[in-house]
Amino acid sequence: MERSNYNLIDLLKYICAILVVAVHVNPLKDLSEWANFVVINIFGRVAVPFFFVCAGYFIANNLKKRGDVYIKDYMISLMKTYIIWSIIYLPFGILWVQSNLDIPIILYPIALIYAFFNVGTFYHLWYVPALVFSVLVTFFYTKKFSLRSLFIWSLILYTIGAAETYNAYLDPALQSIVASYMGIFFTTRNGLFYGMIFVVIGFIAAQDNWLTRFKKNGLAFFICFSMLIFEAFRMYNTDGYDFNFLFMLVPLSYFMFQWARAVNYHRDCRKLRDLGSLYYFTHVMFIELIPMGLGLIHQKQLFDSGLFRFVSVMLCTHGLSMLITMIRKFIKHRQLSTQ
Repeated sequence: MERSNYNLIDLLKYICAILVVAVHVNPLKDLSEWANFVVINIFGRVAVPFFFVCAGYFIANNLKKRGDVYIKDYMISLMKTYIIWSIIYLPFGILWVQSNLDIPIILYPIALIYAFFNVGTFYHLWYVPALVFSVLVTFFYTKKFSLRSLFIWSLILYTIGAAETYNAYLDPALQSIVASYMGIFFTTRNGLFYGMIFVVIGFIAAQDNWLTRFKKNGLAFFICFSMLIFEAFRMYNTDGYDFNFLFMLVPLSYFMFQWARAVNYHRDCRKLRDLGSLYYFTHVMFIELIPMGLGLIHQKQLFDSGLFRFVSVMLCTHGLSMLITMIRKFIKHRQLSTQ
């Protein structure tokens, strides 16, 4: 496949990274509850499933080209990145534990070790352990069993995980079970219940079968997105924990990826893709640091404005991401010049 077929995917990954920022800052909440809902719980909920599908697809493709050795190289690279960002966010994680968990300080190391392997040392880092789990399960499972059967199992697990979103529709006994689970594990948004189905979809997208040769991906994507809007508004004002588990995200993520893959978009968007990845990892520190800085000059109330939150966080995030990009280029140039 030509590089141009991935350009729109790269652009969409960049847009999705910005949507993740929007989800975390509620940019329109003080202006319009309804508009904010549309941004974060319809458009914003598409982002992370798309990331998982993209990861699954490109991993499956590279496994075809390089064989099983690729999975080792990929995991080493991913874990290096995760460890670096986990260390950077460790102070924020400790502050969160102090503010939200009533546990003795001697148990902090246990809490942080648990967080590292499950939800991340800070809340946005959950994606990496979820991706690691999903990829490894998919890789080893498909050594002996079919991808189709894993899709069925992962769909069942996704349905179980959806209890946190569809909590209002459960009977009281099940609600009690969900509440107990959430009290211990905080969320079902992890590799087992959430990430795996989208990674599997990415693996499916990398296969050459009747489904991947389907020609109406754009139309199917539009229909799925329309149904996602209906599902989201059907859940509006219900007593769920969040809107992570919308069922239409499953088919939508597949057709969105296949549509983007089929469009022959000619602008090279790899730089935007790389910026988007940095946006994802860096933006949360500014959600924490900006109000602290404003507090020093007695202007913390500015951060109460959703638009101010979004613009200020995005500007700082973009600035730091560009700086990291330039540092990487400088280091790479120095390494090449010394060879």
